[in-house]
Amino acid sequence: RVQGEKMEEGLRSLRAAQDRQGAQMVDVKDTVHLSLKEQREKTVSMESRVQGDVTRNLTEERAARESIVTRVRDCEELMQQMERKVWTKYTRLEETTGKAVESIKKEGNGARSTQLAATTDLRSELYDQRQRLQAIELQTDLKFSREVNTLRMEHAKVEGA
Repeated sequence: RVQGEKMEEGLRSLRAAQDRQGAQMVDVKDTVHLSLKEQREKTVSMESRVQGDVTRNLTEERAARESIVTRVRDCEELMQQMERKVWTKYTRLEETTGKAVESIKKEGNGARSTQLAATTDLRSELYDQRQRLQAIELQTDLKFSREVNTLRMEHAKVEGA
């Protein structure tokens, strides 16, 4: 009988331990499910934030590229305008020189000193016009180079970002 009671008590103790373990397993399972749910919510939130950042970055990059393309077009247009101005001035110079030469030919019977003075003046004017033309070409080249370098740096910044 004592042994039967001990066995009965041992079985009750074993059942109580099993019940406690079962309750602990349920608690652990609930904790794991809650942690997984929180982790999923954090992951979804992080994905949303990263997607927003990527979209914003792509939009900014597209805008920067469009800005660069616009500036390149503006520079090209400015360069074409400058080229037209230079050629217009050069054409005028040729016309002026041609007229002066014709004028000198017509006055061929005039005094030699007048012709030399006119030729000297013409050469001087031609030299001055060429100097101006070279200065305009140099300014145009420098301005274009600065704009191209600026665009390259902005492009490098956009590409680097």
